[in-house]
Amino acid sequence: MEEQTALSPYSAEAIRQFKEEREGGRKKRVREVCACGHSMNYHTEMIDGSIMCKPAQIPCNCKKAVPVLEAENLRLFLHSTNGVGNLHALGRGIVSSLTRGVSFRWLNGGLCQSCGAEESELWPISLNDQAKPLEKSGPINVVVCQGCYVEKFLPRS
Repeated sequence: MEEQTALSPYSAEAIRQFKEEREGGRKKRVREVCACGHSMNYHTEMIDGSIMCKPAQIPCNCKKAVPVLEAENLRLFLHSTNGVGNLHALGRGIVSSLTRGVSFRWLNGGLCQSCGAEESELWPISLNDQAKPLEKSGPINVVVCQGCYVEKFLPRS
C-alpha cells in the first residue's frame, strides 16, 4: 500500500490544487433576477440545502431562488422590499430600469405565476410561509397579474 504524505500548504503542488479548486468552484455571472428582486448571483445554497440571499448590506429573507427576468444592469436591482408592486424590490428595480432606459426581459414571457395569464403589468409580492402578503422581504416571492393579486392576495378587511 502506498503511503500518502501531506502537502505543504506552500508547495507548488498545493498551490496548483488550490487554484484548480477555486477556478472550478467559481459561479458563472448571470444576468437573471430572482422574484425577490435581487440578482441570482446573490443567492447561495447553504450546506443544509436552504437558500440565502445577501445583496450588498440589505437583508433579504428569500428562501427560494426563482429567476423571473434578465436585466441589462443588475446594479438597478439592489433595492429592499417595502410592500407590493413598485414598493417590492423587484418592482423598484423595474422602475429604476424603465426610468433610465435600461432594458430587461421576462424569462417566462411575462406570465402570471398564479394563473398563467400573459400580462403587461405584473405585481411582485412578498409572502410569508402561510402565503399572506408582507410589507417587507419574505421567504416566498411571486409575480402575479392584477386580477390574481386582488382575488388571492389583497388583504381583506
